[in-house]
Amino acid sequence: MANIIIVSILLIGYTLFTVTYGQLDLYRRVCYFPSWKHARLGPTQFSPDNITDPTLCTHIVIAFAGVDPQSFNIKPLQYDEDGPTGLWRNMTNIKLRSPFTKILLAVGGWDFGVLPFSKLVETDTGIDSFAINAANFLRERNFDGLDIDWEYPGQFGSPAGDKYRFTLLLKVISQRFKQESVDRGLPRLLLSVAVPVEKEFVDQGFEIPKISRHVDFINLMSYDMYGPWGEVIGHHSALYGKPGDTPYMAPRNVNWVVNYWIDKGMPYDKIVVGVPFYGRTFATINQTTHEPGVSFKSGGIGGPYTQSNGLIGAFELCQVLNDYYYS
Repeated sequence: MANIIIVSILLIGYTLFTVTYGQLDLYRRVCYFPSWKHARLGPTQFSPDNITDPTLCTHIVIAFAGVDPQSFNIKPLQYDEDGPTGLWRNMTNIKLRSPFTKILLAVGGWDFGVLPFSKLVETDTGIDSFAINAANFLRERNFDGLDIDWEYPGQFGSPAGDKYRFTLLLKVISQRFKQESVDRGLPRLLLSVAVPVEKEFVDQGFEIPKISRHVDFINLMSYDMYGPWGEVIGHHSALYGKPGDTPYMAPRNVNWVVNYWIDKGMPYDKIVVGVPFYGRTFATINQTTHEPGVSFKSGGIGGPYTQSNGLIGAFELCQVLNDYYYS
């Protein structure tokens, strides 16, 4: 059995770039900072102090915080995130070195699930309370905005009607952020949303033209389009498809996904394309058949630090390449 790595290289967790056509004022480089990275031991630990040049990022998004389904307040998911010496404060202090970098807090994530969001949008009162609480929470901690990462409305136990309640949630948050800006005489808090690439998830969970009116930009999760859960080997964030792609493979590339979101009504200048800092690994059935499109046995070996089958971090991949070429 052979292990192969389908690589998708390359700061922090994954970086995103805005789709633009020459307008400098629309340029964004959005850098996600996974909050658990600073708690790792050894050479893989990564903290705000390791960001040597934060000016490279126009926006930094800390992932993730949660939502209390009873109080509709944002809450930390790690014990050492909040407070005067916590991760969040250390991250917002980056603005002392890079005053034009915006620091956003992401709420949700894959592990957070759908149920707290479904509970949140169940009533207008819940939506209104969250919008007010979120604005106050972000200001008190010197954040510049909020990133909503609900994976996904209308999926995995989230009712079909959550598609429309999600639109309302974004509308109310946007309106609250605008009013709060006027009331306090401060720059408006930003609002972004992380969105999927799977056609089914997009169609069943997102009113794209309406959403586009309420958010500053979307963060397109244009990665993990292939992996150990899938049918065949493939580059999990390929820019383009190739002639002869099967119906399964044809929509699994960045070009297809971006154009689908644009065709459905998302302005191109609000689309931020995700670029992962990790690769996906596959254990092939034999050593001679390992090109994209062929079947595989399972996820390949994981990296020595990430220790997750089917995944290898960029820092681990550098060591693999070094050992391969120079051993």
